[in-house]
Amino acid sequence: DGESCNLPDGAPGVKACLSFSNDEFCVKADGWIAACRFGFTCGTCKDSPTMTPEAPQVDPCNSNCTGTCEQDTGVKICNSQYQTVCVGNQHIWQDLCSTAESTCGACGAEQPTVQLGDNNSTMVSARLDGWIGALVPYSGIEALTNMTSPQYQAVVWLANEDEQQLPIGDSRGIQRFLLATFYFALDGDNWVKCGRLDPSCSGDPYERSWLLDTEHQCDWLGVGCDVTDTKVTSIFFPRQLGNGLKGTLPPEVAELAELKALILHNNDLVGTLPTFLGKCKHMSVLVLLGNHFEGSIPSELLTGATMLGTIHFGGNQLTGTIPSAIANLPIRTLTLSDNHFEGRIPEELGQLTSMSKCSW
Repeated sequence: DGESCNLPDGAPGVKACLSFSNDEFCVKADGWIAACRFGFTCGTCKDSPTMTPEAPQVDPCNSNCTGTCEQDTGVKICNSQYQTVCVGNQHIWQDLCSTAESTCGACGAEQPTVQLGDNNSTMVSARLDGWIGALVPYSGIEALTNMTSPQYQAVVWLANEDEQQLPIGDSRGIQRFLLATFYFALDGDNWVKCGRLDPSCSGDPYERSWLLDTEHQCDWLGVGCDVTDTKVTSIFFPRQLGNGLKGTLPPEVAELAELKALILHNNDLVGTLPTFLGKCKHMSVLVLLGNHFEGSIPSELLTGATMLGTIHFGGNQLTGTIPSAIANLPIRTLTLSDNHFEGRIPEELGQLTSMSKCSW
């Protein structure tokens, strides 16, 4: 209802509540506006939440919103705030058409025009609404309702396109969402093999492509699971030359609570080494060599992921000094060569009796 509140990091926010469960939560001010557009309520939480977004007095659009736009497969729409936006694909466009918060008609009408779908379309919209609510603890409302984010792409896939159509909140569905976010964040449609645009996995009869058919997520290329096939324990793309992953690692990787090995060598990953990997308490193998990571090795990683025994960070653009905190880990193999470190190698590393191989 727009009342002030505090976000988890202490920053100011405003209150909103979910239209399907009446659960109240705190979002950023722009997240409150986004919530109004995606099936959430901006009114007081009650038995029947109401949508009360205020329409602007002046329509800023001057042309028809339908048709193609700058994204290769995108289409234009007008949202309920009379803004022209480009969405990623026809599926998302259809989803938005099925809700009363978006218009697929021309900008310029006194009120936004809505092309409501049939009963099935309405059910699809409600399913998307439900999955967004279930995934807020993992990704946050802002990411899940940002149409350009990998999180939004992933939840749309899970709710509307995934042929398994798992129940809202199902633990397996959550694992599939986390992996789908990984896929979309790292340009999965352009992977060398086994993306969803490569249904035959480049002719490999022993591998399965991501996000297609009714395949179990543990059968997707590079995904390893525990003996019960319920929890992801590793992500490892075996191609020596990489698999064409491009972009920044999404924080949802750290939500794979049983992840023990992350092996993503020789790709085009960028940014700084993620501090959120320190949340991976069971991770023993971290291989990120041959990418484009910058900055220093974060202390949060070394003090959080305390089971790390294999670290390969070679062939990046890392800077700063080599942290002595590495000596507190059960290191067996350590590769830090071909970076831009400075200063002395910490003496503490010489006391690592468990280390059998290292490269500076």
